[in-house]
Amino acid sequence: MNTQKHKIVSLAGLMAVLAVAILWMVPTSHASEFLSGDTVTIEAGQTVNDDVYATAQTVIVNGTIEGDLIAFATDVTINGRVTGDVLAAGQSIIINGTVEDDVRMAGMLLQLGSAGQVGDDVMSVGYGFDMKGGSQTGGDVTFLGGQAAIDGTIDGDLTVNAGSLAFDGTVAGNADIAVGSPEGQPAVDPLLFMPNAPDLPTVTPGLTVGDNAQVGGTVNMTVPDAAIADDAAKLNPTVDVVAAPAAPQDDNNVAVDALMEFIGRFLVFAVAALFIVWLASILLNEATGFLGEKPLPSLGWGALLYIIFPILLVTLTGAVIFIGLILGLIGLGSIGTSIVVFTLMVLALALLAFIVILALLSKVVAGYALGKLIFRSRPATSFWVVMLIGLAIVALLIALPYVGWLFNLVISMLGLGALWLAYRGNRAANAESAKAAA
Repeated sequence: MNTQKHKIVSLAGLMAVLAVAILWMVPTSHASEFLSGDTVTIEAGQTVNDDVYATAQTVIVNGTIEGDLIAFATDVTINGRVTGDVLAAGQSIIINGTVEDDVRMAGMLLQLGSAGQVGDDVMSVGYGFDMKGGSQTGGDVTFLGGQAAIDGTIDGDLTVNAGSLAFDGTVAGNADIAVGSPEGQPAVDPLLFMPNAPDLPTVTPGLTVGDNAQVGGTVNMTVPDAAIADDAAKLNPTVDVVAAPAAPQDDNNVAVDALMEFIGRFLVFAVAALFIVWLASILLNEATGFLGEKPLPSLGWGALLYIIFPILLVTLTGAVIFIGLILGLIGLGSIGTSIVVFTLMVLALALLAFIVILALLSKVVAGYALGKLIFRSRPATSFWVVMLIGLAIVALLIALPYVGWLFNLVISMLGLGALWLAYRGNRAANAESAKAAA
């Protein structure tokens, strides 16, 4: 599997999360159930004959959803049945029941329990993927992230790009697998600082092939050394296993690099938080409130701004230069030059502000919101404890090998969207005040 294909797979996972935001924001032509709260539960014996859109700390489906489940929550557990798709973002998605169509998720863990059944494809982007023995998917399985343990049955193809893979299951189709070197794994467990972290299996770095592992089609491997390729040959003795050595690292100690990146980012975020609290504490609290109450709209608006703002800057730059050329042709070159220089300076400042918001302010907003979510049951916890714990988790997610850039992108969009909603809220409040004063 080449690098370009890895990017396509990861982009598809991101699109699944963005689809949640878009579906939340755009009105639908059919009935839907919009549920929110600390805990959202579809009780055993209960049937919802619509799509379900849920935002909560915990989402539990013990009954039946006759449609899709779109969820943004810390933990999502499906013990019952969903007849449509599941699109979810959160800390953990656990399927012990049946999903009759596709599953798309981004988060720390996707787990298919021993009785978990998915009728079609599964795509997971995150830290861990755990497919227990007895679980089954009717379509393809794609995972991009840190570590995977696959013991179930896959009726389609398997695509994995991860640092660690323990495989002891069955794949009816083809297997396309890329694993990292055992020396390239992070020295720090990403879940170390996360309270109530999901229960992830421990996967030995690199590739581990069990005695029951079997692939019905072809096997393509991207591995760091021939020893792993020899072990991978046990997957299917009737086909050749292609071993493509991983690209050499400039610095062999990737774990140390990841740790140093985490420490550096955390310190930068902490300093940025000091200045933001000093200069814009009201904006920080408002944006954090919007992110906690409206995570999906925040993600949707953030994605739109992330795409539209650079396009707008490029368009305005071209328009200003064009106007300057026109003024020069009609003999107003000095005026045209002044307009172009002044406008380009303003646009450059706007671009710089946008970069600072994405790189720092959005991370502080997301980190504070995450810290408040973690300590919501302990409201007396010190502000800076809440802030620093949240920032540590954000910095750690961004420093993860393989998937850190994806977490960086999603976190930036969440923070950017929350800031935009806070700005719109302030404008609306000011307009109401002006009307009242008039």
